Amino acid sequence: MNIGIQCDCLAPPRSDQVKARHLGFGKQPRSDQGKAPRLWETAQIRPRQGKARYLGFGKQPRSDQGKARQECGIRHPKPMPFLGNMFLFREGFFKPVPDLIKTYGRVCGYYLGRRPVVVIADPDMLKEVLVRDFSNFPNRNSFRFATKPMSDCLLVLKNDEWKRVRSILTPSFSMVPLINTATNALMDNLNVYAESNEAFDIHKCFGYFTMDVIASVAFGTQVDSQNNPDDPFVHHAQMFLSLSVFRPIKLFFSDCLSSYFGAFCKTYPKQRRDQMNHFFISTIHKIIMQREEQPPEQRRRDFLQLMLDARRRGDESVPLEHLEVHSEVGPQTSTSLNKEVTGVSRSSNTLAFTCYLLALHPECQRRLQEEVDDFYTRHESPDYTNVQELKYLEMVISEALRMYPPGFRFVRVIEHESVVNGQRLPKGAWLEIPAGFLHHDPEHWPEPHKFIQRGQIPFTLFHFCLYVLFTPEAKANRHPFVYLPFGAGPRNCVGMRLALLEIKIALVNLFHRFSVVTCAETKVPLELKSSSTLGLKNGIYVKVKFLMDFSNGLFTDNGGWPVTFGLFLIFLSLLYWYSVYPFSVLSECGIRHPKPIPFLGNLFLFREGFFKPMSDLIKTYGRVCGYYLGRRPVVVIADPDMLKEVLVRDFSNFPNRNSFRFATKPMSDCLLLLKDDEWKRVRSILTPSFSAAKMKEMVPLINTATNALMDNLNVYAESNEAFDIHKCFGCFTMDVIASVAFGTQVDSQNNPDDPFVHHAQMFFSFSFFRPIMLFFIAFPLILGPFARLIPNKRRDQMNHFFINTIHKIIMQREEQPPEQRRRDFLQLMLDARSRGDESVPLEHFEVRSDVGPQTSTSLNKESNRSQSAQEPSSRRSHRKTMSEDEVIGQAFVFLLAGYETSSNTLAFTCYLLALHPECQRRLQEEVDDFYTRHESADYTNVQELKYLDMVISEALRMYPPGFRFARDIEHDSVVNGQRLPKGAWLEIPAGFLHHDPEHWPEPHKFIPERFTPEAKANRHPFVYLPFGAGPRNCVGMRLAQLEIKIALVNLFHRFSIVTCAETKVPLELKSSSTLGPKNGIYVKITKRESLQIST
Repeated sequence: MNIGIQCDCLAPPRSDQVKARHLGFGKQPRSDQGKAPRLWETAQIRPRQGKARYLGFGKQPRSDQGKARQECGIRHPKPMPFLGNMFLFREGFFKPVPDLIKTYGRVCGYYLGRRPVVVIADPDMLKEVLVRDFSNFPNRNSFRFATKPMSDCLLVLKNDEWKRVRSILTPSFSMVPLINTATNALMDNLNVYAESNEAFDIHKCFGYFTMDVIASVAFGTQVDSQNNPDDPFVHHAQMFLSLSVFRPIKLFFSDCLSSYFGAFCKTYPKQRRDQMNHFFISTIHKIIMQREEQPPEQRRRDFLQLMLDARRRGDESVPLEHLEVHSEVGPQTSTSLNKEVTGVSRSSNTLAFTCYLLALHPECQRRLQEEVDDFYTRHESPDYTNVQELKYLEMVISEALRMYPPGFRFVRVIEHESVVNGQRLPKGAWLEIPAGFLHHDPEHWPEPHKFIQRGQIPFTLFHFCLYVLFTPEAKANRHPFVYLPFGAGPRNCVGMRLALLEIKIALVNLFHRFSVVTCAETKVPLELKSSSTLGLKNGIYVKVKFLMDFSNGLFTDNGGWPVTFGLFLIFLSLLYWYSVYPFSVLSECGIRHPKPIPFLGNLFLFREGFFKPMSDLIKTYGRVCGYYLGRRPVVVIADPDMLKEVLVRDFSNFPNRNSFRFATKPMSDCLLLLKDDEWKRVRSILTPSFSAAKMKEMVPLINTATNALMDNLNVYAESNEAFDIHKCFGCFTMDVIASVAFGTQVDSQNNPDDPFVHHAQMFFSFSFFRPIMLFFIAFPLILGPFARLIPNKRRDQMNHFFINTIHKIIMQREEQPPEQRRRDFLQLMLDARSRGDESVPLEHFEVRSDVGPQTSTSLNKESNRSQSAQEPSSRRSHRKTMSEDEVIGQAFVFLLAGYETSSNTLAFTCYLLALHPECQRRLQEEVDDFYTRHESADYTNVQELKYLDMVISEALRMYPPGFRFARDIEHDSVVNGQRLPKGAWLEIPAGFLHHDPEHWPEPHKFIPERFTPEAKANRHPFVYLPFGAGPRNCVGMRLAQLEIKIALVNLFHRFSIVTCAETKVPLELKSSSTLGPKNGIYVKITKRESLQIST
């Protein structure tokens, strides 16, 4: 008998390891027996000497059982005779296995009895083992003494038998009605606990629920274990699950003696086992007999029936290569629905752990409840398809499975000698995958552990950065084999989809009705047990509370007022939450901003206008800052380099202006409010109407209004009285717009009560600070869709007037021959509509003004590249015409964008020239010289007036009518390192940029020479934006400049403007939609003495 054999196949080889010394009695081994014993015959190991001693009884292994093996170089703890390292795991496997890995490395080992076990915690090796080299590790470890029916279950089957059964089971589908029945019973039980307000073990509650699901789905029988825990099915199932590796009889028949006594174990009388097997076999046999007697359409559609159908067909199977090999929580889960009885504990554990974590983290629970409540606005009840929409629920379950994986370890048998990533794996050993360690590996999961008390298992306090850990982006960037809640490879959990489905349906129903809260009995941290699965030692005690009270008793006469008061408080809480929940958007992006107030944000900062507060905001919070307009976050960018990216290069991310949700026709069809492809189509049709040739056709219409203006100014000059020149120019621009855009002749300068003037002024009588407007700003999502339905007499009256006016003119034009039609913008739009083929692609839109031909061309190219990458060629070549509603809408563009802006620019220019008579004299000299060469001003010859250009440009710099403009942030974007959140508005503060001392020395002084060609070339082009920039700049820019120049040329040829006692210095400004004078601009006008008029 040999009682000492050298064998250390897991330890590194040493030179001093020689032939074994044999102590005691017995013969020297034969030559075929003197080789190193098999790996699983290793016993006591001395790590320092690298030797092992086999102590005990038995013969030396035969030569056919123990061929010599090279040692594997796998580190491991010292084993004990017979039991190996089994007592390391007497308190469970969950904590000892990570300790083992930390001590001996990511590839280490231990002995379970005489069985060597190789532990691999290297994700790259796991990918090889579980997927690529699956043929070398196809089987799970199984007990030699398993008896029927356990020996026929999918977990225990091996090789071809496993492939055959697995491929037949794979096409099965979900069992929502059966799960819903158990879920309804669960909700009824939770309702009782909520009414009693007592602590209870939610793990036990979920155990009954999953028992009901398994009984119904897998065994084809209806069991109400939640209300009848003494049901025979429940009793025998619990008997099955009451398994411990450390019972004395199990220790005796552990792997140390399984080779000799495994067959004996199958015949060893065991009353509990036989009783359990008899119950389940007879139960299923009866159901099968009943099903065979029933017609197919009457058979219950459960998993048992699906297996019977698959058995009957015999030909519907899925090849091995089509089995899904890796999965995470989500719709791309495995295609099988087999569910072993062990699913009771695993699903109930996951449900209990998830509720425990959400009770500890109420903010996450609230977010989940918000998602669930939104889900129920679209669906009546959860089913297999619609629960896939619940992305946050998936993240919650995924994080719970990461922290508390029920299957925290799983094992494969090494069928063949293998080498994986340079590591030799010996045939016959078990290969263990420590999912629990991988789920808490700090190399892959930031801050996975937080020690709470000495001696407790380290866990995070629900490290619930779920949007960081389980977003699609995070999962894509993480090694797929560090998260294995359902195993991996073709032999992953076949019941995964059913488990996730019952978990999701239960949680959706639960958190739609209840909140789970901690109580005095809630253990923090939990005490865990970890034998076959990770579970709980003493349950999870919590309380559940109603979200909304579904019980009729709460609405009785004697209890109604507290409920009403409670609901009112809930309503106020929700209202407050609604008012403030967007207020974290800017902070999350690192954008500084003033503190907002509920509902209105920072709106009251701007109650006196936007011009000065915007500059103060930038000076206080930086060139990239923000504020909240109601609940809408607004990002303010005052950095010229970023503006170039936003307005030109990245135009595709910011293509639209911000628009009001409650705009009605015809305003909703105007170019300012159109978006995306609709804007591109209309803009491309309109652009040719603003060509130089078309501008020349507008000159006679502008001259008619200019002549009326000169007549009015002549009256003021003769009276020598102060007058409001801003009002005077307002009448002039009104005449121009009526003539050019609406095709009607209006003399508002002499007839201010004209209906056109009256309705136009009604159009501009708008304020953010009317009570009704504040209400719309506070509740845009709720009230926006109803804005068009709310009666608005003023709006309807105004719309009716303009629509009728334009419609009549269109009808008249259609009856006239083409040569008699008036050449105005309305006619140009009608011509463009009728042609339908003259349109300009986006890349040809002018993207900047006043930047010079070279810069403009460069920026156009950049904008072209940005948009062409986003726009299919088929769409770019698509041509459409404008409808009549759109034609009317574009007429409104002229009224909205051309009335106040042009009149304000004219008034500000005259005001500045009155304050700077030396500049006025220089301009008059240039104008006088102009009239020596030309009889009158037109589109071409006014381009010669360079000083006039500089004067107008400096006036637009100092008093930009469009002092701010905005774009929608269509996508989450990063510009020059700054994140810009989707859904916010991006505001460009042109008024601040025009007065930025970094680019404009002495910005408050009137210096026209800032706009010489040399000065413009040396200045950043995006610090001067009077007409916006990018493809979405002002479409009427040329027309506005033309009417301003013609008016000023005529005015300063005839008159001089001087200040008077009524002239305010400085001006009081108003700045809501545009920048204008608050109380007008009062000056006097005098005829020029040296005026010479050619006759």
